[in-house]
Amino acid sequence: MSKASYLLILASVLTVMATDNVGPGSPSEPLRYVGPPLPQPYASDGGLRLAVGVQSYQVFRASRLYPELSEGRGWTYNHAPMLTYWKGHFYLEFTSSPKDESAWPTQALMTTSPDGRRWTTPEITFPAFDGKAKDGTPIQSPAYQRMGFYPAPNGRLLVISHYGYWNTEAPGTGPGHAVREIHEDGTRGPIYFIRYGEGWNASRSFYPDYTASKDAGFVEACRDLLKDRLVTDQWFESQGGYPPDAYARVLGDYDPKAQRKALSFFRRQDGTVVGLWKKAWTAISTDDGRTWSKPVQATGVSRTFAKLWGQRTLDGRFALLYDPQDQPPGNRWPLAVTTSDDGITFGDMLCVHCEVPLRRYSGNSKNIGPQYLRGIEGPGLPPGQYLWMVYSVNKEDIWISKIPCLLYTSRCV
Repeated sequence: MSKASYLLILASVLTVMATDNVGPGSPSEPLRYVGPPLPQPYASDGGLRLAVGVQSYQVFRASRLYPELSEGRGWTYNHAPMLTYWKGHFYLEFTSSPKDESAWPTQALMTTSPDGRRWTTPEITFPAFDGKAKDGTPIQSPAYQRMGFYPAPNGRLLVISHYGYWNTEAPGTGPGHAVREIHEDGTRGPIYFIRYGEGWNASRSFYPDYTASKDAGFVEACRDLLKDRLVTDQWFESQGGYPPDAYARVLGDYDPKAQRKALSFFRRQDGTVVGLWKKAWTAISTDDGRTWSKPVQATGVSRTFAKLWGQRTLDGRFALLYDPQDQPPGNRWPLAVTTSDDGITFGDMLCVHCEVPLRRYSGNSKNIGPQYLRGIEGPGLPPGQYLWMVYSVNKEDIWISKIPCLLYTSRCV
């Protein structure tokens, strides 16, 4: 048998395997990690080789002693950063509270940068709400988000957060998701609600509904956001599952609320969308998130409760970033990158953020290490061929890493 005939038969077999929902790249195994073995659990760099050319910057440093050098308040719990790039600037949103996770008050802050290295002093973009709903009900509602930015097709930039209840972790509780516009001069528009939690509506909420805005372009941007299933799927937990008006979009027999936390996604070369959730749950969609295959846990990928991030890079390859060690008592390190030629089989694990400083301030649920990473939301592309990644360290400082797309594989080390 000739080599050409063998390759033709092999390609046919692989196609049949994908069609029959078996094998790598199919719904039964959307992606896999094939090695090397997981890093050392007691070394901050995991004993991994370094990703060559990475530059990391501290965006924000918590300081109780010198609050004027941080955000003016001296709050020491800072976490869940989100990132976008729009019209020549980076925009970064993160949550902040005095010292504890899921505490009162928690608010969303935002900082900007022209180059990813020099950042403005963070300002409040979604304050914790302490007051009364329109029906007179007293409410204390903190702000916290699973996704932060939406660069709309009409050129508008939206920033998003979620208002919940600080004394419960029940999904879907609280007033709902809020939105406001970021203007090109850096100013921000009024806060509106864009989707409500159970028991909340426009007649009760403490901010107006987005449809009340007189700005037709802003309303159009909000409607485009709501139509984008891959965006609103990131709200899955905070909205208590799919909204009542959404049709059944998940195939298979499983518990969706337990397995669909903190979605990130990327498109393979054939257009298939690969979804990634906490605990290494994965699924694929061929219709832009309208339906998903039954989620399965990715072969070989650490089942971290911290977030994972996958994306297609500018060199035409794929990157998957996460904390390969997430063990009791909740230590999360190192921040590592694995790479793939096809978005299916990943390997070459390298260390991106390899140092873990001492946690300076105590607080509830303050895991140690670089964690809760997110890449750029939306189509914005900063200059150069880089993968940009934001994350918190020890849930008190915010960092960003600039990773050369062409330099972080073992072939270039």
